[in-house]
Amino acid sequence: MTIQTKKLVGLDSQQNQLNELLKRTVSFGESNSVLVTGQKGSGKTTLVNNALASLSNHTFYTIKLDGIYHTDDALALKSIIRQLQLELDLETQTSGSFAERLEFVISTLKSGNQDTVPIVFIVEELDLFCFHNKQILLYNLFDVSQSNQTPICVVGTTCRIDTLLILEKRVKSRFSHRTINIYPVATFEEYLSIAEELGSDMDENVGKLLKDKQSMVSQYQLLNGKYPTSKIFADLIDVKNQDQMEQTIHELSILEICILLSIKGLLSKQHELFNFEMVYDEYREFAKRLAALGKGMGRLHFTKSVALKAYENLACLGLICNSSGIASQCPKEYHMARCLLTRLQIRNALATYPDVLPSAIMKWAET
Repeated sequence: MTIQTKKLVGLDSQQNQLNELLKRTVSFGESNSVLVTGQKGSGKTTLVNNALASLSNHTFYTIKLDGIYHTDDALALKSIIRQLQLELDLETQTSGSFAERLEFVISTLKSGNQDTVPIVFIVEELDLFCFHNKQILLYNLFDVSQSNQTPICVVGTTCRIDTLLILEKRVKSRFSHRTINIYPVATFEEYLSIAEELGSDMDENVGKLLKDKQSMVSQYQLLNGKYPTSKIFADLIDVKNQDQMEQTIHELSILEICILLSIKGLLSKQHELFNFEMVYDEYREFAKRLAALGKGMGRLHFTKSVALKAYENLACLGLICNSSGIASQCPKEYHMARCLLTRLQIRNALATYPDVLPSAIMKWAET
């Protein structure tokens, strides 16, 4: 499989670290594990893909897992078996229970030696695997990566800086504690320098965009520290994407706006994941502040059941999405979700809201 490389600017040190680590596995048979951390959109997946592409002249297997799609260890194990093409061997030797399938896969991985074809495991959203039962899969992958059998490298990516803290003690003891950190762009000048170097190989439309300082400042604020990419430039040139987002917010009801602002309040408290109960608590805090000021709630007061329907409508409109794999079996009020908008996007869209919003909501939006 041919992997397309993408240009990454300002991440040479991180790229070299990962390239060298994978090279030691596929060239010299060293087993390793590493965690790549950085906020969403910072280039973690591109960094990994570029490292894999740099090894195109070597023979090795690549097994890809993703915490968003593989919501439990059984699904992840099934994917490993399929990617290693072990289905036929498995059918003849086991009855099909999870424990037996896991034992078969682990014994297969441990049956090789340093001359065996290396295997590279790419575990995207590794933090979500920490919520699986007893972290069984992570434990076994890290355990095998410390053995002297089949050369294995486990590369995890995560946007949570506390991922090592939520690993169980026994899992943490099997991990190498190697981390590669991708830091956010600290200043606008640094962002502009990276954007100019990246845009030097692109078309003239990007060149014109780079000269528009106001657009670049706005984009820098929207990215909130993320690295610029060619896709980001394309999205910025196509302003329809932004217009559609604003139009969607402009069509929201008063209640839906209150729910969206409650989510914005949670984002400001660093709650990237939330559920309806958390959002409704934030909404009630807003109601209490109004009551303390003697303004009352008036037409801004809504019952919990009505607020839940507004919350679900935001999901239907694509403003929030469920985070699979976390509390998926509990009541819908406790399903964890993510917001697909930034706080700045919400504030800017409400600043141009076509109708007259209550003053309390406008002040809430500006905070």
